[in-house]
Amino acid sequence: MYFVEIKFMKENLISLDIQRIYLWGFMGSGKSTLGKELASRLGYQFLDLDEVIEDKEEMKIPEIFNKRGEEYFRRLEQSTLQQIAGRNESLVISTGGGTPCYFNNAENMNASGFSIYLKVSPKALRKRLKAKELKSRPLVKDLEWAAIMDLYEKRQSFYENAHLIISNEHDIEETIKVILEKLGKI
Repeated sequence: MYFVEIKFMKENLISLDIQRIYLWGFMGSGKSTLGKELASRLGYQFLDLDEVIEDKEEMKIPEIFNKRGEEYFRRLEQSTLQQIAGRNESLVISTGGGTPCYFNNAENMNASGFSIYLKVSPKALRKRLKAKELKSRPLVKDLEWAAIMDLYEKRQSFYENAHLIISNEHDIEETIKVILEKLGKI
């Protein structure tokens, strides 16, 4: 059984020519893994927003946070997102966990494409996010699990502005099938 919430009637989705699909969700929700497969199925190019930023800055995200701070990173994320939104290509974009939560990023993504929130329960996240992986994530590297869950809760209200909300706690094939069905692609 899938939890699916959709903000448009299916008829409206089928008539849309969706060029950009933005994947939202907390760290560990499967945005990159699912995004690559979804892009392949649709014949779209896959972009990981964090990787685009790393290429542009020639340093990893934790380095950017350490050397330039979160404010610099969020502004860079916003400008990179605006550049991607202006591209005339068919793209599936995996955003950072905080991307929809800053500035007008959520509104811009919703205006320039179709957003999907990959919802994962705290229990599933705990299984997916190992202590080693958390240490490489600048916002949570020094936090206890309870503080990470506070961040998770604070971000929910932003994530829930996505066009489509779907549970990503199941088999990736099934999740992609449901997404393609909701997009009118199967």
